[in-house]
Amino acid sequence: MGQRINIQYTIEIDELEEEVRRLIVTNVSNFETIIEKIRGAYEDNVLTHNTIEDLDLIRQEMARVDMRMLDCVNIIEGYLQYKSGSQNDALSTELLEQIDPLEEFSALKEKIGKFKESEANEVSD
Repeated sequence: MGQRINIQYTIEIDELEEEVRRLIVTNVSNFETIIEKIRGAYEDNVLTHNTIEDLDLIRQEMARVDMRMLDCVNIIEGYLQYKSGSQNDALSTELLEQIDPLEEFSALKEKIGKFKESEANEVSD
């Protein structure tokens, strides 16, 4: 199997599903071709050098399909993480907008005061 490199390109987010679908269909088609080769590999005398070469080529093609399927998995995982992150970001922003810093500071100051009072009461007891 040849060397692999990572490439990166951009597409519109609304084109992503169709692009991933295209990659999957291509991989399935390649896998179907591999299955046909496997069927043909053992129709004749299998104890030959040709069978060894055929099986090795089939194995390498299966590895290429597996790597391309892994690419699809990685793309989908990346998309789902992006969607999850953007939903979390929107929720975080919404929650932050609901917090009044002065109100939070006052509440914290009050809690510290109560804590100091309870400490002072325990020390005097």
